[in-house]
Amino acid sequence: MAHEDLPPPAGLTAASRSLRGLLGVIIAVERRFGHEVTPLALLQQIMNDTRWSWLQPFYRMIVDIDHAAHHETLSSEQLALMGGFAMELLSGQLAATLADDGDAGASAFTSMDDADAELPAGNEAVAAIDAAADAALFIRRYRELLQADPEVAIAHAAALQALRRLPPLEADVGRRRQLYRQWMTQSAAQRRR
Repeated sequence: MAHEDLPPPAGLTAASRSLRGLLGVIIAVERRFGHEVTPLALLQQIMNDTRWSWLQPFYRMIVDIDHAAHHETLSSEQLALMGGFAMELLSGQLAATLADDGDAGASAFTSMDDADAELPAGNEAVAAIDAAADAALFIRRYRELLQADPEVAIAHAAALQALRRLPPLEADVGRRRQLYRQWMTQSAAQRRR
């Protein structure tokens, strides 16, 4: 099924649903090795416990996509951006894209809570490296789960299938960096409101 088969809101909603399904499977698999806790305690752990910090880039991405799907009129370019970002994060390409960003285009990724703060020029390269490190931390643990658990692999395949229904991503890496920077800066600002 091509991206034209689903209207933008439905395509993004379907992609978000599949990403949330994948998140649920990841959490269920990870919980097998932990203590039983209430859903609220689990949410607090995911948000604040360092054992779950690897999952933050994925979790924030889902929040941003859900917010955009429910509160914005989206262009094809924006849909492609969100889908492309998700596909790059899940494939491990996002870390490489961000690490290659010599102009610190990924600085918005490093601290979503500080997106409005301006970084001194000397810190821009550090911010890009930190963002790439977050994506690399995610993909390292995520790949372990993909290889170890068939439920994760099945949910991963479903998420990719849903993401492929969105418009195609800009091929130029430099342009993708620029689009990612804009989207993540806007998303971080919206999360703080």
